[in-house]
This record gives sequence, C-alpha cells and structure tokens, in this order.
Amino acid sequence: MRDAASGRQRLSPGQSEHLATVHRSGEHLLTLVNKVLDLSRIEAGRTVVTPSDFDLCELLAGLKEMCALVAANKGLTLRASAQFLGSAEAGSKPGSPVRLSFEVADSGVGIAA
Repeated sequence: MRDAASGRQRLSPGQSEHLATVHRSGEHLLTLVNKVLDLSRIEAGRTVVTPSDFDLCELLAGLKEMCALVAANKGLTLRASAQFLGSAEAGSKPGSPVRLSFEVADSGVGIAA
C-alpha cells in the first residue's frame, strides 16, 4: 500500500506492531546502557544512589512484550503473570520496599556442561 500524499509505503498492522516493539526495545536498551554507566559511577564513588518511584507493572508488561516476540520467533511459549503484584502492593505501606523474586524454568537441551 502506498500513501498517496507522500508516496511512501504504508505499514501493515503487523509491521506497525513489530516496529513499535523494536522502538520500545531500543529505548529499553538505551536505559540499560545508562543504568550500567550509572552503576560504574557508583562503584567508582563518583555518584550517589537516589531511589526513585517507577511503575513495576508497566516495566514488566514491556519486558513481557519484548520477550514474547523473541520467544515466538523461536517457537517457544512465554508464560508470565503480574497478578502477584496486586497482593504484594495491598500488603505493604506506601513508600515501603517490596521484595519480589522471580523464577525461570528452562526446558531446552541447552549446552552440555
């Protein structure tokens, strides 16, 4: 399909979705690189750690979406649930730290030890 006004080819809905995921992945990668640089500065004693609030559900949803695309391309099934966050949040006071743990199961053959 071509856009009559610009002459450019329009993306299909699937292509648009993949492009949005690539864009989010790029932003996530940039954030990770910046975090590594921050950690390097902290370890060198050149900066101070400042706690900040973030939306954990949004972070996990973005990570799930990025991982789901990779998993689907490899014919894998990705299962993830954020239902536990509601109960963790309900049982804690605002501003208090919440400790979460994650478990990953790998059923692949992997690399022989």
